[in-house]
Amino acid sequence: MNHLAPRQTEGRARWLAQLTAALDETQQLLSQLSILGSDPGEADRLRTLVLALSCEIELLRSEGFAGKRLVATDPLRPSWRRS
Repeated sequence: MNHLAPRQTEGRARWLAQLTAALDETQQLLSQLSILGSDPGEADRLRTLVLALSCEIELLRSEGFAGKRLVATDPLRPSWRRS
């Protein structure tokens, strides 16, 4: 079995946390879009795809790709957002 160096594991865990945060934000935006948008069906289809991606992330975590998910009291800010 391959074991990653702690630095690689930390990087993957950080990347997955940022990706999860982005997908969570996308889910919220799609919920608003399905109510307020002109094509609620498309928003629902996109929400299904985002949910599938979220499931894939959890599968990666459960298989030890980047360690187990830790639930933080303060969510991590994605690095591509400035504030």
